[in-house]
Amino acid sequence: MTENNITEKEINYCWNTIGTGNCGNHSCFRLKDFIHCRNCDEFKSKASLLLKMTAPQEYLQEWSALLSSEKKDENTDEKWENVFIFRLESEWLAFPLMDMKEVSHLSKIHKIPRKSDDTLLGLANIKGSLQLCFSLKTFLGIENAATKEEDESRNLFGARFAILEKSGFLWVFPVDEVLDIYRYNPEQALNTPLTVSNTCASYIKTVFRFQDKLVGYLDDELIISALKRKIS
Repeated sequence: MTENNITEKEINYCWNTIGTGNCGNHSCFRLKDFIHCRNCDEFKSKASLLLKMTAPQEYLQEWSALLSSEKKDENTDEKWENVFIFRLESEWLAFPLMDMKEVSHLSKIHKIPRKSDDTLLGLANIKGSLQLCFSLKTFLGIENAATKEEDESRNLFGARFAILEKSGFLWVFPVDEVLDIYRYNPEQALNTPLTVSNTCASYIKTVFRFQDKLVGYLDDELIISALKRKIS
């Protein structure tokens, strides 16, 4: 069977079942590494097959009917936001998923002479490109709650680079653990304050509960703006 003879039924649309597609439930184990289906090799290979596949005869009729039909009310859906949940020490925090570029394994951080400090850690190699790496933990004033042994164990098994794409640049932050991707409704916001420093609290937009954890939803616009001022 040639690629052009592949039928739609033979392609597993995993992004719309367990991925980040419109109907996906974000349960795919690959998402902890790739964040979004667009970064996954499986998605890219399936997308390539779709481009080579001959469109079915009813394709135009289906789309004509779809586009001419009354658009369903999406006011409720617009309230929801996909967030990326991670841990720094004992604090659970979240970034907007739309600003997350990817998650990668930790690599060596190269200090910048006369520039590196507790917040600006240095440069990290991200897919062959050196990017500025920042300690979000220090920036937010989160105290170290782990012993040296716990730190070493965490670096081996759970710690990752969380990479944001914002203002045309990549922003790299080491995090202690990646938890999950969650579809959050702002109406779930709690009045319960997190036991964090005043600095950290000033960068938290709201607090919500995920499983048995209280999560602080970070204002990444505010954080990136402050970091830009620091390095300018």
